[in-house]
Amino acid sequence: MGSPRLEYLELNDCYEFNRLDIVSESLRKLVIDSYLVDMLEREERALELEIVAPKIECLEILGVFFMRRCRIKDVSALVEAKLDFNMWKGYDSDEEEGACEEFQDTVRDILESVHHVKKLTVGSWCLMVVSIMSMKRLPSPLSKCQCLTMKTSMEKENLPGIASLLQSSPYVETLNIDITSSHYVGSMLNNNFLWDQIDPFLDIHCRHSYRDEVKHWKSREFYFKSLLVCLKTVKIFGFGERFFCTTEAFILVVQFLLKNAMVLEKMVIIASRDMQNQKRLVLPEFLQVTQKLLSFPRSSPHAVVLFPYL
Repeated sequence: MGSPRLEYLELNDCYEFNRLDIVSESLRKLVIDSYLVDMLEREERALELEIVAPKIECLEILGVFFMRRCRIKDVSALVEAKLDFNMWKGYDSDEEEGACEEFQDTVRDILESVHHVKKLTVGSWCLMVVSIMSMKRLPSPLSKCQCLTMKTSMEKENLPGIASLLQSSPYVETLNIDITSSHYVGSMLNNNFLWDQIDPFLDIHCRHSYRDEVKHWKSREFYFKSLLVCLKTVKIFGFGERFFCTTEAFILVVQFLLKNAMVLEKMVIIASRDMQNQKRLVLPEFLQVTQKLLSFPRSSPHAVVLFPYL
């Protein structure tokens, strides 16, 4: 019985199960999109979803995990992971007090569980949690991925997370930075909640500096110099998206990558859809930023910077 030849399984709006055991020899890709919990029953159930899938090669965890943390126990054959989810603990003040600690534990545990994959995608909410971990001097687990994709709003608050993931991914050959898909971090949980919740737990030094993400990024540059030894390709999607809010962080990241990626072959900066559709209306500010990016020194003599839609 069952589906012995099933290769792809997608579960949407999951409900009323705590453990997912997949022993199929044929299943290659598993997608879990959101987990819902009955508010009336939440105290009576174990608020954890455990995934055991030793044969699958691709895992995607997406959507909103309401009152539920996700734990990965065995994905030893995994080669690709996409972590583009967010968690929501509700608005009860007693629950919010420990929410950030749980968010950090969950994201750190999942990153550790998929440390061996070759392709890793980290969504904007998870990136924000990694940023908070970094400001608390909690490193991201070491990753063996060769292709890393980060979804980010490219605001200054994201810089510590970007820095942490780069520092923990020394084998990355291809880096994708996706700005276009990062407006929505979660309808029921935003970045300000995370930052507000983390403040009481920071020591005195961090309380004075954790908002100065640019300074934090620059303080890490020394440690990056010997790490980007494999990076050959950088693709940045969404150049121009929310331009006036993201320019400083965007320039800082591009400048750093050009300066420190010693074997970089190409950096492709792809304009946002609005920019692509309005070529004749390109603001002078865009052209100035483009010229500035092209003027940055490059440690790799073979590195080229391309703007295919400008």
